[in-house]
Amino acid sequence: MKKISVLLLVIMCLFSCAEKTEAEKKAEKIAFEIETSQKYPSTFLEVEGTYRKRILHDGYEINMDIKNTSEYTDYKDIEIQVSYISKTNTTIKTELTTIYEVLKKNSTIKSTIKPKFEHPDVKTLNIRATGATPIFN
Repeated sequence: MKKISVLLLVIMCLFSCAEKTEAEKKAEKIAFEIETSQKYPSTFLEVEGTYRKRILHDGYEINMDIKNTSEYTDYKDIEIQVSYISKTNTTIKTELTTIYEVLKKNSTIKSTIKPKFEHPDVKTLNIRATGATPIFN
């Protein structure tokens, strides 16, 4: 009988400790998102852009909108990867460049880069954010 009552007491304690309030759950969710946005910034950065071949100079002009979808983290020094793709979907070359601006949470910035690489077999360019430095406030 003592074993059963002790067992019931332990089970009740576990269930009462396991239940969290709505505020605790929300705080844990926010903490997890902050940690994730600081460790993996590229998950929260979206890049959309257009490009054109430059006429008087070598290379391309790439106009981008860089969006920060994080609700809690600001970023600076956004790393952009530009991949030059052939008509057979082969990557001819990949370049990294850094945009030295601050990108606030839930905001978008416009930026233009002018890489000088040019190759006759380039059919398209792929542009994506590969990283950034989180700003700790």
